Amino acid sequence: MRRLFSELLGFYGLYQYTLQVSVLGVGPIWMSKNEKQKKELAQQLKAGHVFAFGMSERNHGADLYSNEANILPIEDGKYIANGEKYYIGNSSRAPKISIFGKNAKTGENVAWVVDSRERHCKYCGDIEVAGMFQGQLGHFEMIEYPITDSDILETGDGAFAMGLATVNIEPAHKLKIDQNKLQNCRSNILNLVNVL
Repeated sequence: MRRLFSELLGFYGLYQYTLQVSVLGVGPIWMSKNEKQKKELAQQLKAGHVFAFGMSERNHGADLYSNEANILPIEDGKYIANGEKYYIGNSSRAPKISIFGKNAKTGENVAWVVDSRERHCKYCGDIEVAGMFQGQLGHFEMIEYPITDSDILETGDGAFAMGLATVNIEPAHKLKIDQNKLQNCRSNILNLVNVL
């Protein structure tokens, strides 16, 4: 029944969720000045891959101020990423996951990219949510994940601004709903509920 309502409402239909989450994952890379990541992204888009956006964490949701995932500088241009991300769409299969966290030494905000297929990125499992489909939401952990400067999208205030800009991409898009279509959808749902 929830799938039917989801399709009727036009929100998070069978195909839409994967696309919308991919847009969120791609956004930080597009906004960055990291040309290497942009070129790789273009190739992966052409190959038909999906992407993910790693901001949410189990203990505090998508709170940019409270991110616990971090990168630790180990030498010039090299880092180790640790931490978990929770409730992340496409995280079981995305070759690029845009991650938001902190620099463990300085406390600065940082945005970087990981690959869910890399051995230091442990997929911990699907998260069951009523009305969602198997494998769409997941939980993963970065364990001593090697990061270089070429994986960093932004640092400091720029990373924080990038996080805010990314989460505002989708809500702004969703508000552009034709009111007549919305009213027709409401009427159809009410009619369906009355029939059931």
